[in-house]
Amino acid sequence: MTRENILFIPGSLCDERLFAPQLAAFQDRYHCTVAEHSPEDISISAMAQRALRSVTGDFHLVGLSMGAIISFEILRVAPERVRSLVIMDGNPQAEKPERMGLRAQQRQLAIQGGEEFLEAFLLNELFPLYVARDNVMNSTIKACVLAMAMDSGVEAFDAQWQALETRPDSLASLPQIRVPTLVLCGAEDALCSPALHQQMATVIPNSTLGVVPSAGHLVTLEAPLIVNKYLEELWKQKS
Repeated sequence: MTRENILFIPGSLCDERLFAPQLAAFQDRYHCTVAEHSPEDISISAMAQRALRSVTGDFHLVGLSMGAIISFEILRVAPERVRSLVIMDGNPQAEKPERMGLRAQQRQLAIQGGEEFLEAFLLNELFPLYVARDNVMNSTIKACVLAMAMDSGVEAFDAQWQALETRPDSLASLPQIRVPTLVLCGAEDALCSPALHQQMATVIPNSTLGVVPSAGHLVTLEAPLIVNKYLEELWKQKS
């Protein structure tokens, strides 16, 4: 029997380690692919095309943060290939003008400061926003997030920040989604609020909203068992 495909798309400065608990839980029953981000891709469109090339046929689509933004693009350009959708800790809105300027400044600082800047920026600015209050001192999650960022490198940071600066607005396209959808977030997500996920779930037909307690933006690492249960329920119904 042919196993169904799952395409996982990680967030910025992340790789397959972001979904390690999910891969461990599902790779025996599904053909799991994790999209790779390349510093060659400086737009969400290019990232979506790379992700689509990584898997053949149709698939269940899972995107977290920037991965969710890429997932919206995949739904626009190849909706016939998507069997179900999981949006985790995502933002369907275009970047705000003031944030675009800030990202441009951060890109310049990264080019000037290199890996030293990237490590300090990750630990001091990003990580406290990535996790729930009780997880800020979680050394295992922190070490994983730092390792992913440093392995991604400054060139990837620059490319991904460019892509996020110019990302399209996906709010208007949400009602056109025609696959079973799970909208999932951490209750303490400081970057993409539960209210924003409620808004998405309201306008996406045939969608389910899940809010995970005591978790923030990196819900797959902070509450893996709860996330896996949500995924199990979705795929059990739609397989």
